[in-house]
Amino acid sequence: MLKNKFVLLVALVLSCTLQIVSFCQEPAKYFENGFMIGLDKEYINFGVWTCIVALVFPVCFILFFTSGTVENLMHGYGKVLIVRDYSKALLILKRCLRNCFAIVCIVIFQLLVFLLVNNYLMPVESGMLKSVLMYFLILNALVLTQCFLEMYIPAYIVNILIFIYCSVSYYLVQMFFHSTAAKLIMFPCLLFGMQNGAVSADNTYYLYLAAAIIMNLLLITLCIRKFKKIDIF
Repeated sequence: MLKNKFVLLVALVLSCTLQIVSFCQEPAKYFENGFMIGLDKEYINFGVWTCIVALVFPVCFILFFTSGTVENLMHGYGKVLIVRDYSKALLILKRCLRNCFAIVCIVIFQLLVFLLVNNYLMPVESGMLKSVLMYFLILNALVLTQCFLEMYIPAYIVNILIFIYCSVSYYLVQMFFHSTAAKLIMFPCLLFGMQNGAVSADNTYYLYLAAAIIMNLLLITLCIRKFKKIDIF
């Protein structure tokens, strides 16, 4: 288990490195701390696909890093804990909090890495703190979605589905759908400051922020309720 996590951690570091390399090859397209800022809303052409893949690529490895955490509880050591009268609600809540802590560490790592190359990328005048907060909240919502879906379908399928959802959502919002409703439905696009209003100081940012917080609370509640009903003996 620890060996697998170490391999995934190395893969995550490599994915962030490859993202930075791709950013530095075309610095006119990307902003400083681009992993959470995203593409300019005015950048609309078919070639945007390659840029979106570069932006979403680390999210794929973050999902793989947290993958199987609930599945392991249902089919692994979680059985032993339940036999010892360990609360199911507490068990799944602690798992969600551990994933949350892992995401905090990953976001801090991404920030530190980008500090080394920000001078090569386009400057952003404002919205950095707002962007990183939304990036964390939406990323955590994706991981909570992953946890919830793992109670129904295998973890590897969940990862594929969420990664496709992230990529397609961002593409559709970047190219075609710019309304608030569309962004809430395709919420992975809100990972990026250019889409969630953080950089432009748009008042809709606070709507998206409230939606992200509610989404996280709702997903935690759904995870607890569903896990309590699962028979893992």
